[in-house]
Amino acid sequence: GERVIEDLEAVLRDRTGRGEPVLDVLDDIAPELFLDLTMRALVPSREIPGVRGGWPTLMNHTVVRLRRELHRRWLEWHDEEVARGRADLAELHDVLLARQRKWETTGRPDLEGRTPAEAVEAWNDEQAKQQLGEDSR
Repeated sequence: GERVIEDLEAVLRDRTGRGEPVLDVLDDIAPELFLDLTMRALVPSREIPGVRGGWPTLMNHTVVRLRRELHRRWLEWHDEEVARGRADLAELHDVLLARQRKWETTGRPDLEGRTPAEAVEAWNDEQAKQQLGEDSR
């Protein structure tokens, strides 16, 4: 994680030092940065097996809380696996994805026994019903 931040800081220093506004630089490099983070296994999967739409873009409070927790856990898992010596990015991603799937399918007391996948599915279903209601007007 530190190398990614150092690389980003170097790009920002270089480009803003030449007079480019920070927001313009960030807008310009965002797609490349996201791809880089994905390739370094630093971003969890948006897909959830069995849940149409997976992790949504529009979220309620519960889904936002779960997504943030997943991102935090993914980075913790990443650091644990790297500390264990796992260096191959494809293998690392597969291990992290397996841990994500287990987390998504484990019931939680704060969700009244539901899993994160079930909470996301309920939200996605609610949004789909609202969309259908709006479309029929």
